[in-house]
Parts: sequence; C-alpha cells; structure tokens
Amino acid sequence: ISDVSISIDSGEFILITGASGSGKSTLIRTFNGLIPHFYGGTYEGTIKVLGMDPVESETRKFADKVGIVFQNPDNQLFMTDVESEIAFGLENMQFSERKMNERIEETLESLGISSLKNRIIGNLSGGEKQKVAIASVLAMHPKILVLDEPTSELDPKAARDILRLLQKMNDKLGITIIVVEHRLERVLPYVDRVIVLRTSKIFLDDTPENIFSNGKIDKKQNGYLKHVNVPDLVLLHYKLKDRFEKELRGVRPATSVRDAYNKLGFFINNLEFTTPTIHSRNLLNRKNLVIDIENLNFDYPDKKDVLNGISLKVSKGEFLAVVGVNGSGKSTLLKHLNGLLKPKSGSVLINGISTKKTTVSKMSNHVGLMFQNPSIQFYRDTVEAELSAIVYNYIDDLNDIPKRVNDMLKLFELEPYRDTYPRYLSLGEQQKTSMAAALISKPEILALDEPTHGLDYVQKLRLFQFLADYTKKGNVVITASHDIDTISKFADRVVLIDEGRIILDGDPRETLPATRNFQPSITRFAKMFPNVPDNIVTIDQFMDSIITSLLEE
Repeated sequence: ISDVSISIDSGEFILITGASGSGKSTLIRTFNGLIPHFYGGTYEGTIKVLGMDPVESETRKFADKVGIVFQNPDNQLFMTDVESEIAFGLENMQFSERKMNERIEETLESLGISSLKNRIIGNLSGGEKQKVAIASVLAMHPKILVLDEPTSELDPKAARDILRLLQKMNDKLGITIIVVEHRLERVLPYVDRVIVLRTSKIFLDDTPENIFSNGKIDKKQNGYLKHVNVPDLVLLHYKLKDRFEKELRGVRPATSVRDAYNKLGFFINNLEFTTPTIHSRNLLNRKNLVIDIENLNFDYPDKKDVLNGISLKVSKGEFLAVVGVNGSGKSTLLKHLNGLLKPKSGSVLINGISTKKTTVSKMSNHVGLMFQNPSIQFYRDTVEAELSAIVYNYIDDLNDIPKRVNDMLKLFELEPYRDTYPRYLSLGEQQKTSMAAALISKPEILALDEPTHGLDYVQKLRLFQFLADYTKKGNVVITASHDIDTISKFADRVVLIDEGRIILDGDPRETLPATRNFQPSITRFAKMFPNVPDNIVTIDQFMDSIITSLLEE
C-alpha cells in the first residue's frame, strides 16, 4: 500500500474492496501489527488503533481488541477439533472453565454450528472451516472485528446468517466491523461505507449508493470500477436506464433486492414481458459420456452418508455447476473424479475407467483438479518450477516444457510471478496458479472447487469465459461454487446436492429459480413482480424479455 490515509470511527460497518493485489489484505494486517511484526516489509507513516500504535506495541496486546479472520481459514486453524479451536483464544485470555464453556456454546449457537462442536477440523468442508475461523475470533468479543473475504466459501444462506450476526453485533454491541470482500452483492446491504483500493491507494471512499451513482458504470463495466464486482442489480439499473431514460430519470441504483423493489417497483409493474423459452445450450449426447457415476456412497470416519446414492452422467462439452449448502458433499464428489477418494460402494467411471481400479496419477491424465484451498497443492519453490514439475510427467518431448509453461504463465497473467514462491502470492494469484497447474496437462475434464475465491471481477470474467471456450472444444468443466450470479451466466447445467443426494439437475433457468437459497439476485428481484417471468436468471434474459413499457404509451 502507498500513501494511504484513513479514519474509521467506533461502531462503523465498512467494506473494503478493489482489484486482486490492490493492497486490501495488506492494509488490514496493519491494524493489529501483523505488518510489520510478522509479515515484515518497509513501513512509513503512523497508525493508531484504539489509541495504541501497532508498530510500537506487541501484537499479542491487540488479541482482545482487534480480531482478524484471514482470507484462508486454514492459515489460522491449528487445533484438532472445533471446540478446542474456539477455546484456544479464551484460554489465552485466562477465562475460567465455566465462562469459557458458556462462551463456546453461545458462539456455536449464534453461528448455527453447534453440530460441528466435536468434529475433526481436517474433515470439515471449506465453508465449515470458514465458520469455525469466524467463531474462534467472535468468541473473544473484540472491539474491532476485521474479516478478509468471510463469505467466500459460504453458501448464500450461511453468508446471510453471518452478515446478519455481524450487523447485530455492530448495532447492539457497537463493535466496529471491517469486511474485505469481492462479492459486493452479499455485503452492500449491511455496510455504511465503501472504500475502494486501486494500485495500492484509496481510490474511492463513500456510501454504497454514492459509489454506484456517479454514472461512470456502463453495460460492459469498462468504467472506473472495472475490477470491482459491481452487483447485477446495479448493472441492471443502468441497462434499464439506457433503454428507458425518460421514465427512470432521477432514480438512483439500488444495492439490495428490497431496495431495488422500492426504487424500481413503480416502473417494473408497468412493463410487459414475454416468457423466455428454455433451449438447452448443450444438448446431452449420451453416446459421448465422459463421466458415469452410479449409486455412489461415501463416509468419513466422523461423518456418515457424506455422499448417498449419487448417480450422475456427464457428456463431452458440458459446463456443469454443482451447488449446495456447506458440508453437502460437493468437494467430496469432485475428489472422487480423479480417485483421491474411493467409493464406499457404487462406481465412478471416467472415460470408462473405474477410479477404484487405477491410480490417482493415471487418472490425472484425464482429470485436472483444483482444490478449494489452492496452497495445499503447491510443493515447489517457484511458480515456474511448480508448473514444470507437473508437465514433466505428461509430455513426450522434454524440450517442449518451457513453451507449455510459458503459455500457461501468459494465459493466466502470471509472468511477473514466475520466480515467486507460490504460497507468497495473494489468494487470487494462488487460484490462477492452481488453475494453470490443473490445465497444463490438457485434461479432458476440469474439476474446480470454488474457483472464484479471491478473484476480482475482471479475473473472474476472463476465467469463466476461458472455461466456456474450453467446453466448446469438447472438454468438460465441473465447478463447485457458491458464486450463483456467475454460474447462472456460464453453466449450461446445474446440479443441487443436499445431504449427499442430488435434489435437482437441469438447465440453470429451471433449477436455480426452483431452489430456496440458490437463486441469483436477478431471479429474486424478478420473483417480486407478478408480471415478470420466473425463469429469468441473468440481466440479459431480463432485458430480452421486456416487450414494452406501458408508461411509454
């Protein structure tokens, strides 16, 4: 960060956003002295937090004052089980056993994770780990709570529950809340103020409404908020305003579905719509099956029926999104595709090969897997060495390795990080490195677990456009994701998993509107009006369905 000046009052609820690598995580690490004491770096200027200087004070003195939830929960979870993890901070604060047990139960209940109390942390899903990381900090009741992408691995309902709890703590206890987040549509309804970083400096600092009301956002989002994930409801507002400028003159963009209804309801109620016909973008050809899963069942040692009778067939050229609540079995399903996990019963066939009867290394010729936490798959000292080591096992002519590596570095804009230790990269850059590692062997199947975690708008758009093009070549992409607004635009098939079972499977316009917790923001907005078709999931579908405005007549 460079030349940053900022003042935050007690009791504020603030969102910090900006492009990946713009300095968001670096900024918040200065709040309790992790920078410079732990992460190092060159430090200039002054900082005061609750009257204390984090540079001059020991970091431990901020433990009960500034609580930080890291971007990657694995970086701060180090106990064996959930109860011990939450107790750790309280023990260091010398809580009595009675008071500590009360605080643990209170925290688990408030986050709705009492069922995780005795679970082994290593067996939790990414979203469950994120909840435990938040619980371990919340239990200490800090005066300032700082959360780095706290909803990135949470399903939509869990994210709303967490944000409502933060809002309650902010309103009733006066705790200052600072959230770093790319998925603005989730956080904006709760915050008072938005700070946008660009190239390590503060670029904007204003209310959510003012941030999006300056008229510099266009349909393709090439304006001044290019790297910011502007919510679909805001982009819809500007598309409607382009088409119906007279009727919407003076109407400002909304930052939540309810706010959009209040501001645009008078207008939407006077529109005529046609119901879009659903034509699958990728008609299934069962003669070209790539994945054939039949009655798959799987248990973990501390959790039974993680997968319960899963049957799934995927053909060449499909772009499949798997959605479901945290702990529903999405990641477990993906790990069966390359044989990392073996079925308890049932079968998984990849191009006719049973994962039970072959090795992970042989399956990796067919399936490239990107983990939910990318850092766990890095084992070389540089990004270039990481990619070279992988492609070495798949290429016939070793002289082609440099070209293959250079192509991946260029494709994912990783050339500046060629000689960087992968775990030193920002989470967004780690995601791109992990993606390059999965792709460099040119597998027919790409299995991606939460691929948008840590990516800004431009990076996410480029990634999903690349994945869409990848499927057009006959390849298969399967992604487990909570980024519903994004998958609604790109996936041609959505599978909903609940408690280890497939509940829904079909076109996004059929499946997503039929769910309770996985509707895109555009769908939730459309469903508030009786005259709007209920199978709309994207901005373009909304606009294309408008026949005319009765207000024009």
